[in-house]
Amino acid sequence: MQSETFRINKSYFKMMLIAGILWSMLIIGIPYLILVIIIYKTTALTVDSTGVTFTTGVFVKRNQHIPFNRINNIDLEIGPVGKAKGYGNITILTGNDTQKITFKGVDRPERLRQLIQSRIS
Repeated sequence: MQSETFRINKSYFKMMLIAGILWSMLIIGIPYLILVIIIYKTTALTVDSTGVTFTTGVFVKRNQHIPFNRINNIDLEIGPVGKAKGYGNITILTGNDTQKITFKGVDRPERLRQLIQSRIS
């Protein structure tokens, strides 16, 4: 009698592989999704009469205030997706352009840059 070897069906293997990938994404993805939502809800950039304030944090609030008289330059970076969706990165240079603070994913970055420049001019 001749022996026959049976292997797992390729379709079944692909289905199990996809299920494994989806479960992995779910296990990693849910905590990441929660983190992204927390960052979105707790991060703000405020321009007032004295300067720019960056606020972030859940358990420990962090406020970083930059007075207008310390701002030397404002760099703007908007990629193709950011251009289409209305967001970008703003980098504020202070102290002889040696210190820089970058705010990523800012809504209406061109308007923000214009507002800050009008206050430092």
